[in-house]
Amino acid sequence: MSILTGLTSFLLADANITALIVARVYPEKIPAGTSANPTTMPCLTYQLIDEPVVTTHGNDLSYKARVQLDAWGGSYKSAHTLADAVHTALQGYSGAMGNVEVGGIFRKSKRDDPNPDIELNRVSQDYMINYR
Repeated sequence: MSILTGLTSFLLADANITALIVARVYPEKIPAGTSANPTTMPCLTYQLIDEPVVTTHGNDLSYKARVQLDAWGGSYKSAHTLADAVHTALQGYSGAMGNVEVGGIFRKSKRDDPNPDIELNRVSQDYMINYR
């Protein structure tokens, strides 16, 4: 299991997050909707920014993944409500995520990114995830 699979499962196991998005978590981008059937908001997208490997003198491997999580909403408030729920679930977490052992998760940045062309609001958060 990859860190992204474990992270997605972890987020979908959080009742506060699933109350907002059900299971609408997508890799990299929102699925294209149509005018008759638009993509339901809010939703969450994720992508791996980088994942350096750290090797100790004893040849133990650990990873430091930087993951971008984007909370999307039809309004500024709904995007921020989802971003806050994600932050509450992740900030400072250590423990299992599937078969990955997480040593700690810490937010590195948070930024608004409105998309007026598609009438959506996005809150992007970058998290460092230390794991083995």
